[in-house]
Amino acid sequence: MLRKFLAFAALFLVVNSVTVLVGLGVLFLIDPWLALVGLAGAAALLLVSYFYETRYKVAARATQDEGGHLATLVEETMLGIRIVRAYGQGRGRLALFRAQAERLRTAELRVVRIMAALSTALLVLPELVWR
Repeated sequence: MLRKFLAFAALFLVVNSVTVLVGLGVLFLIDPWLALVGLAGAAALLLVSYFYETRYKVAARATQDEGGHLATLVEETMLGIRIVRAYGQGRGRLALFRAQAERLRTAELRVVRIMAALSTALLVLPELVWR
């Protein structure tokens, strides 16, 4: 795991950091005011990204939990299918499955809405900074 991090993530972290620092240095040499405007836009993008990332983390975790609950329900039902049929509990288990699937769908849609809002913000914000 450490080897993969050093081979890929650390490499991109160093390359991207150097690129940003050199770019900012050149921009400050060319026009300091434009560089400050660029930094203000970057700070705004950073704040927006952090705001949505924290919301996304919570929603994504809830989605994973709901998916796990649904998988557990299906597994338990399939392992005990003879008992479910013997006691005539098929409709009840189907209702539980539908309710759990609806909760998973709701959680997934929440994640999609957060990602859509983040995507919109990341597209619109730079346009607002430069206008």
